[in-house]
Amino acid sequence: MDFKLEIEKMRCLFEKNRPNKLRLHRPWWMFADDELSKIYSEKTILLEQGEIYYSYLLQANVKLFQKFPPFDYPAQIVYSATSDTDENPLLLKDIVEKIYSYKYSNEDPPNELIEIVENIRNEKDRTAFSVECYMDSAKLLAKMQTIMVYRKHLPTRILKGSVLPVIACPKKCDSVLILPSEYWSNEFIRSWFTQL
Repeated sequence: MDFKLEIEKMRCLFEKNRPNKLRLHRPWWMFADDELSKIYSEKTILLEQGEIYYSYLLQANVKLFQKFPPFDYPAQIVYSATSDTDENPLLLKDIVEKIYSYKYSNEDPPNELIEIVENIRNEKDRTAFSVECYMDSAKLLAKMQTIMVYRKHLPTRILKGSVLPVIACPKKCDSVLILPSEYWSNEFIRSWFTQL
């Protein structure tokens, strides 16, 4: 699949038909002081000024991979606003695998990952982190973020693939939203079900 072509299709469709409103259900378990609740005040920024990027799933509530119970839950992603990941979002997989490899390990993570690993071990911590890695001597900058997964934004209301298109506006807000699947290209959807 030509990732760059597919994200350009999704961006074009989103730009032509940006939603004026997006109703997001607040789950029963989310308290007002939960950092994830920022999405309800920041969604207008995302809809009006956000851009589409690829992200890679780091971890998610296990219930999101099942149809029942049909509630919305959080997940953690890594995304980058660089053109490198437009062409190959699987570059983010290396970052994700490096971080996740320490989640259950007795081995001490490198200094730059200590806080991030503590974060992924704590389901209630919503802190966002900047992360970087080197690919062929070039630095790839990315952000690790906890997001809400609204099932209605997924093609079959359950998580399948690890690569997800998201709406983000990192200069204006911390919230990130999965791009609703009506904006996903057909080719991306097919690949998401089978290989991503």
